[in-house]
Amino acid sequence: MDSTDQLPDLLSIRQTAALLGVHPETLRRWDAQGKLSARRVGPRGARRYAKRDVLRLAQRQEDRVRDAQRVVVEVARAISSSLDLHAVARTVVDAAVRVVGSDRCAIYLVSADRQMVEPLWGTDVKDPASAQSLFFANPIPVDALPLLSHTLRHPEPVVVDDTETHPLSNPELFRFFDTRTVINVGLRGTDGEVFAMMPFVWTGKPHTVREDDVFFAHSLAALAEVALSNARLFAQIEQERTRATIINDVVRDVNGGRDLGDTLGRAISSLVTQLDADDGSIFLADEQGTAMIGAAETRVIGQSRVGVVLPLAAAPNIARALALGEPLLVPTAEAAGDERAWFDSLQLQSSLYVPLLSQGRLVGIAFANYFKRTPQLLSNDKRFVAALADQCSLAIERVRLLDAVSARAAELEAVIAQMGEGVIITDREGRIVLVNDYAAQLHGTAVLEVAPEQYSAEYNLLRLDGTPYPPLELPLSGAVLKGESIRNAEWRIRRADGSEVIASGSATPITGADGTRLGAVLVVRDVTARRKLEAEKDQFLSVVSHELKTPLTTIKGQTELAKRRITRGLSPAEVLSSLDSVAKQVRRMEALIGDLLDIRRLETGSLPIDLAPHDLRVIVGEACERSQAMTDRHAVELRVQTDRPIVVNLDRHRIDQVLDNILSNAIKYSPDGGTILLELSARDGEALLRVHDQGIGIPEQGREHLFERFYRGANVRASEYGGLGIGLALSREIVVRHAGRLELETTGPEGTTFRLSLPVVSQSAVSA
Repeated sequence: MDSTDQLPDLLSIRQTAALLGVHPETLRRWDAQGKLSARRVGPRGARRYAKRDVLRLAQRQEDRVRDAQRVVVEVARAISSSLDLHAVARTVVDAAVRVVGSDRCAIYLVSADRQMVEPLWGTDVKDPASAQSLFFANPIPVDALPLLSHTLRHPEPVVVDDTETHPLSNPELFRFFDTRTVINVGLRGTDGEVFAMMPFVWTGKPHTVREDDVFFAHSLAALAEVALSNARLFAQIEQERTRATIINDVVRDVNGGRDLGDTLGRAISSLVTQLDADDGSIFLADEQGTAMIGAAETRVIGQSRVGVVLPLAAAPNIARALALGEPLLVPTAEAAGDERAWFDSLQLQSSLYVPLLSQGRLVGIAFANYFKRTPQLLSNDKRFVAALADQCSLAIERVRLLDAVSARAAELEAVIAQMGEGVIITDREGRIVLVNDYAAQLHGTAVLEVAPEQYSAEYNLLRLDGTPYPPLELPLSGAVLKGESIRNAEWRIRRADGSEVIASGSATPITGADGTRLGAVLVVRDVTARRKLEAEKDQFLSVVSHELKTPLTTIKGQTELAKRRITRGLSPAEVLSSLDSVAKQVRRMEALIGDLLDIRRLETGSLPIDLAPHDLRVIVGEACERSQAMTDRHAVELRVQTDRPIVVNLDRHRIDQVLDNILSNAIKYSPDGGTILLELSARDGEALLRVHDQGIGIPEQGREHLFERFYRGANVRASEYGGLGIGLALSREIVVRHAGRLELETTGPEGTTFRLSLPVVSQSAVSA
């Protein structure tokens, strides 16, 4: 018999609280809210609760918990199966309104300048068709609503119980959206900054917000935080890959002798798309350098700008961009004279001026135009724009150069000598008659009068696999002997000093007006760095894919297990064991993503370092305790060679990060256990920490790359030792930012020793 059958029809406060698992005081609050009403019985008016009402409420709570668990599983599955930002947001938002019971829910992204919140996804339970007009067309200024600026500083859940009276409200704005009650939660990235907000909204009349409403809202926001952080990182990686492909395509166009108009058209289209502009155009400088003439455009609204003449004297902001030597964002308020008339005729809110420079000379300018906003350009946007501008400048110069080959040989030779790419020209017999400075430096030689059959021997040319390149199969030989146009060929050059570079070039025959073959020209450039970058990107994607695949596989398996357990009606505790495994793997993914973001911030100089004086003895001691807790096969021992404080100006969080990286490596690469010894001392104004392990050591080959990103020693197999290979690179950069050094001191079969040194604070400075 069910134990509840033995209960009386009217339950005391104590019995009711025990059955519902709440504090008796909570029952009084529920009574006031109308959630569970008490009766007064007996001569003393004792408070009693009807058993059927209590059991009905208990069943509703249990159903709600089960619904919440199902939603958690759905969201966790979204993390493991989708990296699409909108798909993840939609899953979370649709789940949130079911669990919390709000009328609406949305996710807003904080703009890069932190001045606006822009809708990512939203839903309206009462009127699904209204979601488009409610959310997606309405970015909101942060300063328009105190609740938004408060959440940027304090991301914990904020309850606005009545938007007509709450101090963080803007009643007029909320009336426009028919909003009366809000729970707003900030979503934080791995850097601790709020990157999004998640409001849960009730419409019509004020809603009584319960504790479990806030709890479920906070829990769902936490899952959204992790899922969207992952999706944002992969979106950023995908954007970088797309932009690298765009630059490579333009490089091929330039080297391949593609039509200039076609090349510039593709370039401006890519610029407008990647910067989310409304339209754009490229103007070329005229021969006198006094005016710009429209040459290419994309998404043109109104009259075409191809052929339009823009006098430089009437465009002061072009002069500003040229003086800066970099892109200039011009809002309509800063446009003057003829420029202002241009802005007004095109109805522009702002325009990005991108000067196209060759040898510091203006050869053209690209415009990316915005009709309704002034964008915030990020550092990766600026790098992309600069790289694309360089290639457009090369394309313009190359075409102008080739047009002048037959008419101005002497002038051409002077220009070729200063070009930013190599040029080799032959006569009609194939003998080399001109090698510009770039080509001479690239090959390490500039021998003239070399016939085609001697090209490979004189210029030390090899195939990409290192085998000799047959001279008559070279692109320049094909152009001069067979009249072929060969584009984007690649080969190796072995220079006299033994160094090798990878070259990419295109060869074209030179013909006279009557079709007579006059010779050939080879345009060549050093692509060694680009090939290395492509290899690093491939390695990066391979490593990241491998490291994220393991936790994602675990997450997927555990969510499926949790789903089966819920379907079988098992207890919440049995479901939570699977969810704990999911949470553990999510934290592992967060740590990996955090390291990647820190590497990126170091590259861009945006990693914050907050220095304050600390006793290094205390910090190292706590790091030892954390490391010892990670292993029962190693003994982590600290020896401090002074009784006095070792005071260092440092960022506590970042130095903890360095110590944890070094000690976790010592544990990881000492699979047989042993002692990890830390020796801390101070002398000659310097704190010195040596970390010794009894691990596998570091092979001699490749030690010079030890502190490079993604480097793994030859004796490290990914299947046995996980990791991205960025810990030491990140640690050294952090230490350098502290004016210190991180070095490999010794390594061998008996183990490895790393040495960390930091400048100490003088006693006079500490006293002050």
